[in-house]
Amino acid sequence: MNELANIWVRYTNLRYIFIEMISMQLGELEFMIFAKGFLQCRHIERLTFKYLDNKIIPLSDIFQFIALMAKHAPFPKFDLFFRKLFYPEWHTEETIEKLSELENIKYELTKQSIHVQKISSILEDS
Repeated sequence: MNELANIWVRYTNLRYIFIEMISMQLGELEFMIFAKGFLQCRHIERLTFKYLDNKIIPLSDIFQFIALMAKHAPFPKFDLFFRKLFYPEWHTEETIEKLSELENIKYELTKQSIHVQKISSILEDS
């Protein structure tokens, strides 16, 4: 997992990363390894990261990954998408408040997913 997360750093001509993980059962450690690898990619212009799994991931792990990416990702645009999530507390005020506190992102919550986009470059283009 660590090797996969760090492979993009070596490809300095790479501008766009699209990753879709299905039923990989990632945990907090794996999400942080990916975040560390992504944060080292100063040459990347856009990242799309899709995670599709039925395994229950603690909301704190998802928020930690999203917050780290929102605050420190060097690339101008990203899409983070988590689907097949089953949380009874998903649409609570606490969830919305945590996401609203993050700057330069917009988010969409549905019954079983969350989609987060970095919007700072959209604001700069206007």
